[in-house]
Amino acid sequence: MNGNDSIREALIAIIWAFIAATIVHLILPDITISQAKINAIIYISVVSILFIVVWLILARYFHIRISYSLAIIGIFITAVLYLTFSSGLVTVPDLTGKSQDEAILMLEKEGLNVEISYKEVNDTALLHKVISQDPQGGLLVKKSTVIYIVLGKSKPAALNITEPSEGATVTEFTTVKGTVGNLSPDSHLYVLIQPQSMGSDGPYEWWVETTPIIIGGNWECNANIGTTHDANRKFKIVAIITRETLNVGRYGFNLPPYDNICSITVTRQ
Repeated sequence: MNGNDSIREALIAIIWAFIAATIVHLILPDITISQAKINAIIYISVVSILFIVVWLILARYFHIRISYSLAIIGIFITAVLYLTFSSGLVTVPDLTGKSQDEAILMLEKEGLNVEISYKEVNDTALLHKVISQDPQGGLLVKKSTVIYIVLGKSKPAALNITEPSEGATVTEFTTVKGTVGNLSPDSHLYVLIQPQSMGSDGPYEWWVETTPIIIGGNWECNANIGTTHDANRKFKIVAIITRETLNVGRYGFNLPPYDNICSITVTRQ
């Protein structure tokens, strides 16, 4: 083996390594390294090596100077290096155990996007913490890749309205009572009332009643149900568990986001 052959073999080995490092950007730009991608890298690398070998054979057959071959291959390597190091690959941070705000800040710092979902957990230490992510921390991905994270949330608190009963006839000032269990510290219990349409009137908005008083697993709320002009009108009463903070008074036509809800319909006396 002469000197030129040794140089050629060395160049082939170097280029093979650069090709493998560049495939993530050129062929698989938006996802992490999986077995399928490794297979693709091997395939493309082999094809590239065969191309270079053919080039060197042709160069020898047509008596192309080794300096010209080195120049062409050098340009190729430079292009590969540029594409590799300008591809914007970043390492996915390990978000396990982080709060939602912490996880978002860490991902934004790396130029990554996030999509959040929630899963009920029994362990209170996992509440509002990242319990899983995809892709996993430590993997290389391209900037702007979406990282899917799952946050732990508490199971919906058990909620019931015990008074008045479904279909009952009520007066203007009625005490609504019920039971609640497993209410998490960041959740709130509210009672909302909505007049129901009679004939062609309505629709009507929801009204937030005074904040219920909770003692043990029982709660009660002093509610204002219509006026003397609403005789025989039906009213829907709902109790909800929500993470939002509501103010007493008119809320709107739609209920706020809630984790649990129970409802009854009553008739104004």
